[in-house]
Amino acid sequence: MVAGAVGFKSIAAYRAGLYLPEPSAPKVAGAMRRLDRGTQARRLDDPVLVAHVVWTAARLGATRGVPLQFHVGFGDEDVHLPAADPSLLRPLLREPSTEECRIVLLHNHPFIDQAAYLASVFPQVHVDLSLTIPLLGGAGAERAIASALALCPTTKLLAGSDGHSYPEMHWRGMRLWREALGRVLAAEVAAGRMDEAEVEPIARGILAANSERVYRLGGEALPS
Repeated sequence: MVAGAVGFKSIAAYRAGLYLPEPSAPKVAGAMRRLDRGTQARRLDDPVLVAHVVWTAARLGATRGVPLQFHVGFGDEDVHLPAADPSLLRPLLREPSTEECRIVLLHNHPFIDQAAYLASVFPQVHVDLSLTIPLLGGAGAERAIASALALCPTTKLLAGSDGHSYPEMHWRGMRLWREALGRVLAAEVAAGRMDEAEVEPIARGILAANSERVYRLGGEALPS
């Protein structure tokens, strides 16, 4: 891996969708031959090759302790939303040879409920609402966080800014995260569903500690 890298990321949702059953070796070889014969610019959108890359990354992640992120849900205009549903990843999540790979589902709107459910039933799955929070903002961000927390364990929800386009997006994204999460947790306390003593550790986990654990940012060496 590249020095300093802490994970893999897949945009299979854009190229082939998230239903990615593992292809056989002959199918992969045939897809490579078709790619080699191509005369146009090579964009990896063959479902067989996309699936092969994803499964290879998942197995590497399992053996090296490196998480694998998946773009899920909305994004640019070329994403086909029905194919970007994280529940389609079930074959990969149930495979014993990849179950040790920590999976991070990014963005997720409008599939937040599905992502949160997967995090509740698969130990390796985590949810990062990421781009959803700065794009929805305000009440929309609160609804997204509350929806995720209805099913996702608080220890498996991560807060990313997505940080695209310009540096200030990092600041804006995390400010919106802090504000929206604060209001959601305050509402839980007001309704009697959480104790005040619970709120600070939960917030610290979502805003920092959960990511530090998933990506091993505490200085733990990764296998070479």
